[in-house]
Amino acid sequence: MKRKSLTMILCLLTCLSLVGVGFASWVISSGDKETVSGNVVVDTVSDERIVLTVTEPGVKDIKFVGPSSTTTADGWLTTDNKAANLEVTYACTVSKKTGSFTSTSEIATPLATLVEPTESTYTTAKTKGCFELSTDVGVTAATLDKFYQGIKISTPTLEDGKIKFNVTVQYKWGSEFGGINPFDYYNELKTGVNPTFVRDVNATCGEAVDTISAEDATWGDHAYYYLDLLSKLDSNGATEGGLLSYSLTIQVDFA
Repeated sequence: MKRKSLTMILCLLTCLSLVGVGFASWVISSGDKETVSGNVVVDTVSDERIVLTVTEPGVKDIKFVGPSSTTTADGWLTTDNKAANLEVTYACTVSKKTGSFTSTSEIATPLATLVEPTESTYTTAKTKGCFELSTDVGVTAATLDKFYQGIKISTPTLEDGKIKFNVTVQYKWGSEFGGINPFDYYNELKTGVNPTFVRDVNATCGEAVDTISAEDATWGDHAYYYLDLLSKLDSNGATEGGLLSYSLTIQVDFA
């Protein structure tokens, strides 16, 4: 009986053992990795700026003095300063930071702005007709190769991959001097040692002449008044050495 019971117990244990093995978990553990690649994408950079180079002339000052040459010998009006200069030209070159221009149409029409002196001596002399800014006949707006309000810009040209043009500032002698240098005006048009200055009752020749009766007024009085207006341009000028100054701004841009 005991022997039979033991056999049954062993069989039961064996079965239990088999059942236990049949429900066991299989566990497989392992890491993993994968390498991927991509491209770095950026925008390219190109320097498309343009550079304006302005070359100043040897003489860049406007000089309201006697003419450098004259066909008339010194008369009753003389001067020891014969270096008049009413025109100044600046040479301009436009280049690219990188590369070259292939056509002048790549830039817009250049612009130039003249700022005149603001001192009272300048405005008075100009208003009284001693001088004026040049403007070509019939010109009412800035036009290439024409003077307008004292400025002329030449038509741009292409040279060795660069665009070149000139900007000229020009004054003219005023109506009180007949549009010519006062040295020539007084010596060539009004000859004589002390010629009588004849004027009609509507003429205005400045405060000095207006205090003199018509029969006593002379061209000497006229000359002194208007030349004195010019001489005062130095007397209360701007900051540098008592001289008045103008400024010129030149601008270029892509078309």
